[in-house]
Amino acid sequence: MAETIATGARHTVLRFASPRRRVLPLDRRHHVGHRPVHPIRSLDQVGVPSAGIGAVGEQGAGHVCALRSDVIVGSDDSNLSRKGRPRSDQRFRSSTSKGVTTKMNDLIGSTALITGAGRGQGAAHARELAARGAAVALFDGPQAVQSVKYPLATAEQTEEVAAQIRRDGGRAIAIAGDVRSRADLDKAVQAAESEFGPVDMVVANAGIWGEIASIEDTTEVAWSETLAINLTGPWNTIQAAIPRMIERNKGSIVLVSSVLGLDEGMAGGAPYSVTKHGIIGLLRNAALELGPHGITVNAICPGFIDTDMHHWQDAYDVMSGQPNGSPDDLIQAARHYAILKGNKGIQSDEVSKVVAFLLSGAASILTGVIMPVDAGHSIMNRVNQSPVD
Repeated sequence: MAETIATGARHTVLRFASPRRRVLPLDRRHHVGHRPVHPIRSLDQVGVPSAGIGAVGEQGAGHVCALRSDVIVGSDDSNLSRKGRPRSDQRFRSSTSKGVTTKMNDLIGSTALITGAGRGQGAAHARELAARGAAVALFDGPQAVQSVKYPLATAEQTEEVAAQIRRDGGRAIAIAGDVRSRADLDKAVQAAESEFGPVDMVVANAGIWGEIASIEDTTEVAWSETLAINLTGPWNTIQAAIPRMIERNKGSIVLVSSVLGLDEGMAGGAPYSVTKHGIIGLLRNAALELGPHGITVNAICPGFIDTDMHHWQDAYDVMSGQPNGSPDDLIQAARHYAILKGNKGIQSDEVSKVVAFLLSGAASILTGVIMPVDAGHSIMNRVNQSPVD
């Protein structure tokens, strides 16, 4: 229990059961005992309602509080920098509703490189980042991939996505290339920086779901191609982008893993599952090494997303559990793959909002984060539906 002792322009002090109390401004970093308290200035930065934070006093949601029995930390100085000075950048247009500040165009002045951006998730990420003000370089149009049975994005498709972003008022270029080639990615970074300025955001999105077969029957070609695109591809992307980020001590990287990279595999999909687990390992090392240079590295783990990667006959058969599956089987599989009511497959633009958050200043203190974007799949009980005696 607590009672209000005093309310000021910037702080509300509460008396708790403990006789000790003090108030700390949130625009500085502090340690409460051995527990760090990081500055959070608005509720939209953490994506949760005010009731879940512990907002206090008449300021309501204007205060975001970290509570212990003897301490309250809070501030509503959303127009101050971390050092308490007025913000020098004007990249945000703010609107306030019920005390919660929302920010639009929060990526103006940034340049993003997105791989696998010719369609599906990558195209959605490019559109979302451009809508928030970033200049975007769309990288796609790989060479032939023998083990993939569905059409891959082409350079022409990638250019059309970029052209539509430009028609909508954004800044975008398309760059043809293959993530298996470090040279292609080096050229992509150079082209993006020549056109827009320093690349300070990267989304390593390119990936394939190739041959569906048991480990015994998986071909060497399928294994090699999946690892080269899904795992070496992000490795090449990071290596191409980070030298300039390190020079500037600034950057944000998002890797695209999967719920299959968490704590489960996929029968018939060993190469894909292995690569998505590998991305989590790459994430952890990259976050450790690049953090001291001011570069954040995080990963998303999407669940079942309705993209072209799932629209081919072998995928329909896997989802239906029998030959001659259909697109309707994908919808039913998606319903069973999530816990949220009404889920019939996660949409790419829903995933893109999470990517944009992780790249934004709102996530500046997050690195090494592995974030499921899966409609609750990763918290579901996993049971053997077909036990064998």
